[in-house]
Amino acid sequence: MGKQDNQKILLISDYDGTISPLNLKANINAIRKFIDDGNIFAISTARSRSSILKKIRKYNIPVNYITSNNGSEIMNASGVIISVFEMNRGELTFIHNQLLANNPHVTDVAFVNKNGNVFRGGIIPNNAIMIRCTCPLYYDLRSLIAEIPGYTCYRFGATFEIKPSYIDKSFAANELISYLKNKDKIKEITEYSIGNTMNDYELLKNHNGYVVSYGSPFLKRKIKTRTSSVSSLIATLK
Repeated sequence: MGKQDNQKILLISDYDGTISPLNLKANINAIRKFIDDGNIFAISTARSRSSILKKIRKYNIPVNYITSNNGSEIMNASGVIISVFEMNRGELTFIHNQLLANNPHVTDVAFVNKNGNVFRGGIIPNNAIMIRCTCPLYYDLRSLIAEIPGYTCYRFGATFEIKPSYIDKSFAANELISYLKNKDKIKEITEYSIGNTMNDYELLKNHNGYVVSYGSPFLKRKIKTRTSSVSSLIATLK
């Protein structure tokens, strides 16, 4: 499976519902062999930097690179940030004043920076990777965010995360590939990806993606290639 130093296979995998919890042990064993054979393995997750690092250390998951916060950060296996994609104070102030400050549905507006620091109480930092806020379950902020060109909104129950629309898992994958080619002088990278929910769609669409067999029906309608698990996909890669 392994290739020469200037030719690599890169597998980018979602974490929740893909690596874990189903088939976790088998997936970890397969990932370890995949890396030992000279390939590159990356985790792409909506989790924060600190959250995914805790999981990696808890389960001793082998990994070369990690992209967190739905593409806002790229880091190495030790958690050292390689790239971070932030909104500046002007952007943060614009979104806050134009949409959030006078919206009675929105509560607990917070700005999260690359170090995981959270700013509340109307304090707007110089830079942040996302704006996070809370709305009632019956209220969907995404339609309003869609009216602001260049921004998107992710929903997690009653919590919403707002960030530039160009930042997603696929964007981070492209940035990681560029980094590998420039840093390690890898001439040829054959990439594959695997996930289970709609926030993996762009990644899977643009990077030879596979949906795990128990994945979201909505994602399965978009992505037709299937695999039963991370370990099963790794067994087919050459």
